[in-house]
Amino acid sequence: MRLAIFFSALLLARAAFGQAPPAPPKDKTVLGEIPVALSGAEHFIKLAILPSLSPDMEDVVLRGVVRRDLEISGMFDVIPDSKAPAGMYGFDDPVDIPAWKKIGAEVVVKLAARKKDAKNVEVLGLAYFLTHGQDPVYQKKLVVPPDKIRVTAHRITDALLGALTGRDGSFASHMTYAAQWGRGRRVLTMDADGHDLTPRSPEGDTSIAPSPIEGTKAPSTSSGERTPSFRAIAATASGVTSSVSCA
Repeated sequence: MRLAIFFSALLLARAAFGQAPPAPPKDKTVLGEIPVALSGAEHFIKLAILPSLSPDMEDVVLRGVVRRDLEISGMFDVIPDSKAPAGMYGFDDPVDIPAWKKIGAEVVVKLAARKKDAKNVEVLGLAYFLTHGQDPVYQKKLVVPPDKIRVTAHRITDALLGALTGRDGSFASHMTYAAQWGRGRRVLTMDADGHDLTPRSPEGDTSIAPSPIEGTKAPSTSSGERTPSFRAIAATASGVTSSVSCA
């Protein structure tokens, strides 16, 4: 009897040792794989900016700035001027919507500027969304001083983006930051498109970062805008951290 019990226990032990150890519980904090099926390539709206034959600098700056803003926005496939249909492209000439539609344009933008008098420039901005009829979705005519053309162009871009996408752009804004400049580190300002990069903090200091000063204004940028003043948090030659006004 004892021998039978011994052999039974031995068989059970061998069976237990022969089994694989139980699998560890799954870690519920680890994310699994989520299959994503791509439906196709991303669509960029084909946007055309009417060409201009005007030699006036105001017209050239207006059109060039807006075109550059729309290109770097990353939202549009801007049609090159070489594909523009034949036609009249003066300040008062109408936009030939059917002709632009034939070359695949989905949005058509007209920009023009001309001198009104010795101290003012007349600026025109139009935009058509060809899937929404032949009436402009944006239409603006302004009179501004010649030195305001660049910032006016940025503001037209911002308004165009608002009309076309539902959200205004930010190209009329400015950037203030600290970076390497020559042998030192200084606080710099520039327009949103990279224009007018200007050092603002003292050359002898190592500026770490700008700090806004509430309720103050800094000198005008080249585009004519005035932005909030700031202080540069700087490390001086003696190693003492100080605040230097950059207004």
